[in-house]
Amino acid sequence: MDRVWMLLWGRYRFGWRGQKALIWTLSGFVVLMLAYFGSKAVIELVLA
Repeated sequence: MDRVWMLLWGRYRFGWRGQKALIWTLSGFVVLMLAYFGSKAVIELVLA
């Protein structure tokens, strides 16, 4: 969720569009994906 606010703030403050917005959006997706699979790995391997 932080990436969304950062993206909106950057659009307002710096006028980010196109390439810059795409990079922030994709990096946010990657972070969320890693967090999801990381938590699954911890639950499956460490806590089981």
